[in-house]
Amino acid sequence: MRQTSVRDSSQLQAIYAPINAHHVVIAPAGYGKTYVMAKRIAYLITAGYVRPPYRVLGLTFTNSAAATMQRRVAREVDQQFHECIDIMNFHSFCYQALVAYGTEIGIQPDFIVVGEQKTDNGPGLTYDDLLLGGKALLEISRILALYRAVYRYIVVDEFQDTNPCQFGILRLLVKGLAPQNDDRPVMIFADKEQAIYEFRDARPENVDHALSEFGCRETIRLTQNHRVKNNDIDALGRLLRTDDFGIEILPQRKYPLSLSRNVAEEAPRVAELIQGLQQRGISLHEICVIAATGYRLNSIIEQLDTSPKVPYVFIPSFQTKEIEDKHPTLVEKLTEIAQKGSNTCRSLLDVIPKTDGEGKTDPVLNLMRVMAQQYDSRYRNLPLKRRAAIFRNHLYLEIDWGTLIRERCTDRVFISTIHGVKGLEFEHVVLVGMEDRGIPHWKICRECRNGNSVESLLKEPARQLHVAVTRSISEVYFFSVQQQTSQYGGVFDRQTTCLLSPIQSYLGLGVDVSVPVLCQACSVS
Repeated sequence: MRQTSVRDSSQLQAIYAPINAHHVVIAPAGYGKTYVMAKRIAYLITAGYVRPPYRVLGLTFTNSAAATMQRRVAREVDQQFHECIDIMNFHSFCYQALVAYGTEIGIQPDFIVVGEQKTDNGPGLTYDDLLLGGKALLEISRILALYRAVYRYIVVDEFQDTNPCQFGILRLLVKGLAPQNDDRPVMIFADKEQAIYEFRDARPENVDHALSEFGCRETIRLTQNHRVKNNDIDALGRLLRTDDFGIEILPQRKYPLSLSRNVAEEAPRVAELIQGLQQRGISLHEICVIAATGYRLNSIIEQLDTSPKVPYVFIPSFQTKEIEDKHPTLVEKLTEIAQKGSNTCRSLLDVIPKTDGEGKTDPVLNLMRVMAQQYDSRYRNLPLKRRAAIFRNHLYLEIDWGTLIRERCTDRVFISTIHGVKGLEFEHVVLVGMEDRGIPHWKICRECRNGNSVESLLKEPARQLHVAVTRSISEVYFFSVQQQTSQYGGVFDRQTTCLLSPIQSYLGLGVDVSVPVLCQACSVS
């Protein structure tokens, strides 16, 4: 193994935990999870626990996380052992299984992946179909035996985001179908405070189920933040956790909260902040403006588009649904070539236009051209029809956009929803929309104002705020408005979100704004 010093004792405990046992590692944002996972896999290989033809299987929630882990592990082990590592997200794992063995359950290998919705008679498999099909394959004993014969150890990332079907897939790989099967040791990394996908049927309680289902040994908890540049940011994140993590450190300074009358007044203030950071030598791509919802960012985008313009990239634009909506002709052409081939195109690069329909450079298209070149090279021995099918399916399986954007979209401010930046990090994080009926969602606030209990409903938005704050390495700025105009033209008052109450005493105000009134209708402390 290449020598890389372990940074703290909790990481050492996880990396060298007993081999033939199951483990759950609680890994908060920035506490070195990817580092530990890579070192653990490297240890399994270099210490001789995994030798060809056996492999380690790494399962993640997103392809972005898988790509990051793959690169980290590649740096830790000699190239001759790279074939011992398979790291992918659950959907990609099922996709590969269905391409290889799908005929066993009536699915042909040339199937295409479609979005979350499809017509009753339409072709293709949805994301749910992939998971259900993959699980159905593993329930065939001879196929499961093939996978369990190859994968001797399993490592799982972001387990708090798994749904029941993904849990079932892992259980089959670990336990097999029969009680007498030998377990495949699994190490699960999770942090329920980062569970923000319950609307997609993610079950944070899967972490607790894993402890009992797999008979895990004592929980390992990573204890030191290696992302932040000062302990104050770490302390702020700890205060916003809803679990009993232990508040060992407290912030020693105030964090700026800017109150504006409305979004029209707020947007120039955000732009001025960005320009000030730029004048201090901060690269634009180290600044991220985040809100709970996309519409709350509209006024910021409009402001950055005015003079003096500030270049930016809107991360949700790279989601598959957005690409479908904005570039339907491109998606249709890829689908047509994947199904019928083409007499006019010789490469994937020929399929991707250089500009949008109005002749403007589009960062989404730019990155898709980069990907097309890579796929043309990687699959150059395959006919274009097959290349197009692979490229299109991988597009729907969430190509590693996050890493690509961070690597290639330099000198642009990142603008995103909270869900869009999960897993990314920035020097400076600007949080807008810190008011009631924004975060928490207006439906929760309505229930609260009607006198109904919302304690359980507040858990996920509280975790969203925690995830947003922990994207920061150096500094966090909070923005809230006091009034908003409805879509019907009426103006109504807003209050700073109650979710900030755990850190209220650490919020500092500008001299030109009034004291904030946090919503007191409910308590989240």
